[in-house]
Amino acid sequence: SLEDNKIQEIKGLDLLVKLEILYLGYNEIEEIKNLKKFEKLKLLFIRENPIKGISDPFSLDMMGEDIIKKFLSKY
Repeated sequence: SLEDNKIQEIKGLDLLVKLEILYLGYNEIEEIKNLKKFEKLKLLFIRENPIKGISDPFSLDMMGEDIIKKFLSKY
């Protein structure tokens, strides 16, 4: 888990292309980017981050298709 580590950017995970679960909650991430390579990602926990354009930080835990629709296709 990478939760509660004051992380500001999603980076340095380039070699983890088979990653299925990613816990990034309670950090300082402002932008969701660099996720396109994680095609096998099934669970993404990013609650309680000051992400731009998101008014409800608790709505940021996603599973399966939601991840693909919201983030993987854009970023």
